[in-house]
Amino acid sequence: GFCKDVFRILPMEFAVEALQVSPYSYCQFSINTSNHDDYRKLSPGSAKLEDMFKMIERLHNLGVYISIQCNPIHPGVTTLDDLKELVRILASVGTDHIIFKFVEQVMNSRKIIVDRLYDRRFDVKKVELFDKLFNQVIGGVYTIQQDVRIEWLEELLAETRANHMTQSTCYEYYENGKAGANLAPYFTTSDQCHGRGVPIHYRPEPEAKFVPLPGCYRKGCLYCAEYGTRSCKSETLQQAK
Repeated sequence: GFCKDVFRILPMEFAVEALQVSPYSYCQFSINTSNHDDYRKLSPGSAKLEDMFKMIERLHNLGVYISIQCNPIHPGVTTLDDLKELVRILASVGTDHIIFKFVEQVMNSRKIIVDRLYDRRFDVKKVELFDKLFNQVIGGVYTIQQDVRIEWLEELLAETRANHMTQSTCYEYYENGKAGANLAPYFTTSDQCHGRGVPIHYRPEPEAKFVPLPGCYRKGCLYCAEYGTRSCKSETLQQAK
């Protein structure tokens, strides 16, 4: 099981208890800047950053795996230094893994994001810079220009390694003249997107408890189909339908 904090609030006590039952459980928070004032504007109604950091430290001390979604990133409004500082803070409270995802939007809704940043009273020059960087279209979707994303991911890769955390990306593509190609293989140091690999579980006998499948490939079903053990011998799983 896992606790994915979609609304950026703190888990209730029953969830904290449930997370300790299975060694494969993990908790995930959404934090996209280390700047407290900016976070309040980007994530209205969320828990305070300091309270989230305290909860992460508590869960870490209880042995719970912690994965953070740094999502969405708004370059110009958020700086690379903000994100490096976030990595350092997260590492200091016991975070295991972080996922970086830059903002994107379908073409006819791009203006909504820019207008929302103005409405939330971010510095005008910061929003103008974001508007300038939010200019690349890949597969019919607006995203941050490629050179900036790659530069930041390279810097963040070094920062996460220095702080003994793993990282991955989420739907980050580079221009290949078609619908885009995946950047993840170049910037992922974890087993899977959300962090460590979790094996498929099965029951050796109908009445038995579920147990990890021996030899299950840690990188996931699609990688396993091409490079891995195929120990499940299941075409359905290997196609990740």
